[in-house]
Amino acid sequence: YVGMAKELCEQFPYANKIFEIANSVFDFNLREKCYNGPEDELAKTIYSQPAIFATSLCALEATRESSILGSAVAGHSLGEYAAMVACDIITIEDGFKLIKARSEAMQKASETAKGSMCAIIGPSAEEVEKICSEVDGYVVPVNYNSSAQTVIAGEVEAVEKAIEIFAAQKAKAIKLNVSSAFHSKL
Repeated sequence: YVGMAKELCEQFPYANKIFEIANSVFDFNLREKCYNGPEDELAKTIYSQPAIFATSLCALEATRESSILGSAVAGHSLGEYAAMVACDIITIEDGFKLIKARSEAMQKASETAKGSMCAIIGPSAEEVEKICSEVDGYVVPVNYNSSAQTVIAGEVEAVEKAIEIFAAQKAKAIKLNVSSAFHSKL
């Protein structure tokens, strides 16, 4: 979202260093993208992944500056990179270099294979799997986030059909603001 990380950087001075490091890796001003968008541009994978990674690291710095220390880290997909920085497996700079390569590859993939993603809230994973298997076209569960939330991904039309079925069953469906069907064969 436009404005991400701004409040963290205002409250926790070291978080600003995250953007200085990012701007030494990317050929665009990441802080400017995060703070001012525009939203449709920030939603592009090439910008959203570095922005989310940077915001995650700003949140990490905020916890450290507040003397909140964890005993473990975890991350899923893009979050794995922030987790690796958090436990000193990679440096912040190397993290941004990896995210740069990842976001460029995923942006290229999203331009060649259009797709969509949606969080389905309520039905069990088995119910989500069943409905996806009955929809014409390609749509599959890709992220099992909790016992009550499964993310689906696939062809835009197939995801839309699945959303209609879930809505008819009173399940909540939240379309994700992403540029492709990540975590799927697309």
